[in-house]
Amino acid sequence: MADNTQAPETRATVEYKLKSGNHTVTLKEYLTGREKRAVKNALWTGKSMKIKDGKGESDPVPMEDIDASTNKTIELMVVAIDGKSENILDRVLDMRDRDYDDILEKIEELTGPIDDSKKEAGPKNTQS
Repeated sequence: MADNTQAPETRATVEYKLKSGNHTVTLKEYLTGREKRAVKNALWTGKSMKIKDGKGESDPVPMEDIDASTNKTIELMVVAIDGKSENILDRVLDMRDRDYDDILEKIEELTGPIDDSKKEAGPKNTQS
């Protein structure tokens, strides 16, 4: 039987000062394969994919599933806000919309798109 215990977190992080200057966010530098699967599962659980003429067709994705996937990404990537690691998701969701959008843009810059079909884009420059 496989050992699913995980080693203590030693992943590098980056500090990012939001464009508004309102907060400093600590983010992991990347998602692991396991974390990427968790984000995708939050989006696609309960959906099906059909292949027709070499192209995939999927069930419609409800907005709440897209939100669940985004929430999972925030939970996995954001380590701290202004040095505090409590209630990360709620704190991000309660920010001004431009700060929320800024965090999501920085996460995508670090991780690249979660969708495997967009791999060619890859991670962007991680300098803040």
